Amino acid sequence: MASAHEEKRSEDALPNPALDPAGLRPAGQRALTLDRDEDTTMREIHFHVASVHRAGARLFVGGRNCRQPLAVGDVVRGPGGDVRVDAILIYRRYLNILDPGLTGELELSGAGVAAIEPGSDLVASLQTALPPLELLGEGLPHVQPV
Repeated sequence: MASAHEEKRSEDALPNPALDPAGLRPAGQRALTLDRDEDTTMREIHFHVASVHRAGARLFVGGRNCRQPLAVGDVVRGPGGDVRVDAILIYRRYLNILDPGLTGELELSGAGVAAIEPGSDLVASLQTALPPLELLGEGLPHVQPV
């Protein structure tokens, strides 16, 4: 039986336009994944926004994950409505999960992005299992440190 933290390679990962112009990893590069227990208990999400960078229709926010793990694809409520987490950047690495207590940069999309400013809170109560942790690629932050 495989350990919950066993490393494995994955052929698929979520595309991210910040990785290359086509939105995919460099050719031949695979995502590194770590298995997690399949737990569908309620996740209480709270991400506190410390800084914001707007690039056209794209919004990047830097801040801290204050509660339970946040994953790419999660939909959270901001001051202007719902937003979707499209990417997570931490320590110049794109991951699909941001664990509690860590700071990172989120790329957000959705109707509520216009109202998000420093000091905003992004919150949600989600009953979804976390995917296996994946290293999706490398990148540079868009937001400035506070």
